[in-house]
Amino acid sequence: MDYKVLLLDDERILLQGLANKIALMDLPLRIIGEAGDGEEGLAYMELEMPDIVITDIRMPEMDGLAFIARVRSLRKPIQCVIISGYDDLEYARQASHLGVRHYLHKPVDHAELQSVLTDIVLQLRRGDSSHAR
Repeated sequence: MDYKVLLLDDERILLQGLANKIALMDLPLRIIGEAGDGEEGLAYMELEMPDIVITDIRMPEMDGLAFIARVRSLRKPIQCVIISGYDDLEYARQASHLGVRHYLHKPVDHAELQSVLTDIVLQLRRGDSSHAR
């Protein structure tokens, strides 16, 4: 079973880079969409509910933290990963308050991303064994 991943970043080249890195990993992940901001991300959420969201913090229209807050309001068990070029403790604090455990800095290191996604896949598998999806 593949886990569905939604990517959000307003920099198209970074979205493509993330997608390429994920494609090279030997993990059961399928990218269901790439969005340039939170509003566009919500449109993807209506089409197909992801298991994992990887989002930038600073984006136009709706930033990553506001997007994650909306995702949390859906009451679905979606794993969220934040990527940011900013080393701001306030962002990290807000992300933690929203239940985000993974905060990666740009440029995203392949090995670090793979470690985070491997951890999330293992968490999802443990959750899958306790109830049907």
